[in-house]
Amino acid sequence: MPTVLRTGSLRFVVWLNDHSTAHVHVISGDAEAMIELGGQGARPRLIVNFGMKRSDLADALRAVHENQAVLLERWRAIHG
Repeated sequence: MPTVLRTGSLRFVVWLNDHSTAHVHVISGDAEAMIELGGQGARPRLIVNFGMKRSDLADALRAVHENQAVLLERWRAIHG
């Protein structure tokens, strides 16, 4: 589970044996959310939230949007 980005208390990871549709798992303490990376003009979107605070979700979505190209590149490097 490579960490592909860290910002504040949020850690963004890509699971090595995960399914398609480019996304990251965002971990904050005991909470986790999955965010689809989007691409080709599409904005990132929340897939599922497991206990993450609304403010952390907003920060996570903002960070994914701001780092979308880099995160998509990392996803492709890991998953081909």
